[in-house]
Amino acid sequence: MNRRSFLTLMGGLGIGSALGGAKSASAAGGTFHGYPDSKGVLHDTTLCIGCRRCEQACNKVNDLPKPEKPFTDLNVLNEKRRTSAKEWTVVNKYRPASLDKDVFRKSQCMHCEEPACASACFVKAFTKNPDGSVTYDPTLCVGCELCAGVTVLADLLCCVSGAVTGSTLSTPYAAAGALLLLSCQLGLYLTAETRRIAFHLADVNGVPPYVVSVLPAGICKQRGVLDGFYRMTMRPDPARQWQNYVLPLLLSAAVVLSGVVCFTARPMDEFPWVLATLTGAGVQLSLPLTGTLPLYYLTRRLERSGAAAAGYAGARAVARSGRMVLTDDDLFPAGTVTLNGYKVYGEERVRAVSYAASVAKAAGSSLAPLLDRQLTAEGGYPMRVDELRYCEEGGVEAAIRGETVLMGSAYFMKKRRVPLPRDLKLQTGLFLAVDGVLTAVFAVKYQPSRNAEWALRAMRRSHITPVLAVRSSNVTPGLIKRKFGVDAKVVYPDVSTRLALAQLAAQQGEAPNVIVCREGLLPLAESVVGSRRMVRAVRTATVLSYIGALCGVALSYYLTSVGNFAVLTPLSMVVFLLLWLLPTLLIAGLVRHF
Repeated sequence: MNRRSFLTLMGGLGIGSALGGAKSASAAGGTFHGYPDSKGVLHDTTLCIGCRRCEQACNKVNDLPKPEKPFTDLNVLNEKRRTSAKEWTVVNKYRPASLDKDVFRKSQCMHCEEPACASACFVKAFTKNPDGSVTYDPTLCVGCELCAGVTVLADLLCCVSGAVTGSTLSTPYAAAGALLLLSCQLGLYLTAETRRIAFHLADVNGVPPYVVSVLPAGICKQRGVLDGFYRMTMRPDPARQWQNYVLPLLLSAAVVLSGVVCFTARPMDEFPWVLATLTGAGVQLSLPLTGTLPLYYLTRRLERSGAAAAGYAGARAVARSGRMVLTDDDLFPAGTVTLNGYKVYGEERVRAVSYAASVAKAAGSSLAPLLDRQLTAEGGYPMRVDELRYCEEGGVEAAIRGETVLMGSAYFMKKRRVPLPRDLKLQTGLFLAVDGVLTAVFAVKYQPSRNAEWALRAMRRSHITPVLAVRSSNVTPGLIKRKFGVDAKVVYPDVSTRLALAQLAAQQGEAPNVIVCREGLLPLAESVVGSRRMVRAVRTATVLSYIGALCGVALSYYLTSVGNFAVLTPLSMVVFLLLWLLPTLLIAGLVRHF
């Protein structure tokens, strides 16, 4: 049962008039037949040229105030505008990074025929006007949800009953109701602030450099594209979705149990007091925060790292995967790999460097920039590479000017029976052989990054398995363990799979779950590890909140049935709610510190 269905049920029981009046109850019951002569407006963004004629027509037809600047002034398109009471239609200009021209998007008031906001709001903060518009009065809004509304109504009913009957038992639990309203308002604020931070990060540079998507091979960082990010961010968390089903049942149980108490143990004139007691104890302060607070902490943490999750839906998607695809640049970004010299055997230095740089560039090796700089320093020139082939032994084979060129690790050279010097001790060297004869040896040094080391350790603690999608023959599980001192238990696929994953990581991603605006492995690892913590925190806090709600209803039912008035004080009610709020705060705090 959703919120609107519950309101419909309550209206049928005679309670709907108390929530929103006869008109709202009728709308919620489905008696509204709409506007048969109404029309819709479709906007094709691919054809829009930003002339603002639609703004002018909307202003004229609806008799709105004239703007300060005429509609012929197109300079206003340089500012990002929103609809208002004086501007029902606005056109904004955008320049996506992937296009070389401006695009225009029209925003206009929707004017819902059956506005759900107006029918559900019990304080009448939303009003549908005769002209079809829906206005919002922020001075009336209390920022509450259904749970807060019913609880506050029960407290008001208790106050009225106490004033009419003069009963000393009708002590209102106003403090509990006020705290619940405050909790609901805080939950709404955290939701809005979470989306603001994520949208701001996505809008800083137009298109983020990278997005994180979940592929069959694991979590993969790809080229940036924002399609679907905003839509996924707006999806509600499961805690909010479950409230639509659990809260009506919980509140209905409170009404039924209140009636049972008054029929069996208490007089009927104490029904408002019993109902206020059961609803006050049953609706926990943590319910509006179980989903929003952990996500807010995660968003704030990732903001410092230059990343943002697409709401709970995006975080849950990356949290479900137990593998993460890592490339050469993720493990050893620019500046951590250096060329400490090279030695040539029986060949000219220029020819040897030209062969090595050409093959490295054709193979897409992470060492290509280093060899290109060395090629420029030696005055060499790039050569045409033919018949490039990746070998499982840890190297590549190519043909240059009819000569067979081999380049890779020492293990690769031994497998190809290329004689190596006996006194050569080089663990991360790059070997070059032409026609089966060793031509050059390049001393490559890998300097581990502290951020990458932290990321690998965090992945190890979170049981996330790295999948190496590397092109360099030197980047192996042994090198990672030796340089970072972390037994990450990486997956090292065969060469064809590694190349396919590396090519996939270089493509544009779809349906981004996380956006990343900084280089390195750290933002990616923080996003995945933090998302896992957040998902567990939401689930645990939600379960504990419902357990507290059931305990509150059961305990209040018992105390009211036996007449233990000394315990059922407003102060004890507040203390009970705060004690059950504490686990949610502690669990959410674990998301911020990891």
